[in-house]
Amino acid sequence: HRRDEFFGLMFKLKTSQATMHKLVISAFSFFLLRSASSFSMTSTKKIFCYGDSLTAGTSPPFYEYPYAKYLEEKLRKVPGMEESLVRWKGYPGWTSTELLKDGGLPSMIDKVHESAGSLDLVIILAGTNDLAYESDSQIILDSITDIHNIAHLKGCNTIALSVPPSGWQAQSDSAKALANDLNIKLESWANKSSKATFVPFPIQEFDRNSGDWATDGLHFSAEGYQKIGESLAPMVENVLKSNENK
Repeated sequence: HRRDEFFGLMFKLKTSQATMHKLVISAFSFFLLRSASSFSMTSTKKIFCYGDSLTAGTSPPFYEYPYAKYLEEKLRKVPGMEESLVRWKGYPGWTSTELLKDGGLPSMIDKVHESAGSLDLVIILAGTNDLAYESDSQIILDSITDIHNIAHLKGCNTIALSVPPSGWQAQSDSAKALANDLNIKLESWANKSSKATFVPFPIQEFDRNSGDWATDGLHFSAEGYQKIGESLAPMVENVLKSNENK
């Protein structure tokens, strides 16, 4: 089972990857039509987080602590941002190519626009799972930037979160080198884009004794996800303010 939330609405899905995004969009559309009035205020900052298990908040063995919840809580303490809404969609185990082709991001953005107005920001975290299947960072980068381009074509600005460290990267020089190369290229791409902002992942080192990591060394603990969300808040605030001045 997978638990997903869009602008305050939760539901569970159990299906194959091939049809997952179709069911997500169907349920997404239904709930948006019923609840649009609850988040249609023009003063509300609407932020959508999109990615893999690290966006879903997966924390083995059975828990989920999406960083989006902590990001929202922190943003709502900022004067003028008390009505901020942060929602998410994370697909555990998915590569950037799968997120690009099968995640349904275009339809999700369309439904938000139709029911609640434009999203102010899309935060994209992808590429972690690609490290296990791909050896060319450019191929991974192309899929990630294509995800961003989908949001840009829909009128959304984006944050490109870097691929975080992990216990696997700490043990594998090739995986670490691939992640580092990907992050350098992602930052370079974002710096040339007028609609994307590169943001380094808040947790920069793998430390099993820090309390930030789940037992598998790949995902984060509840404390780790909280640190991610709260650390991102000032960066998100700065990006939103910068976008307003463009």
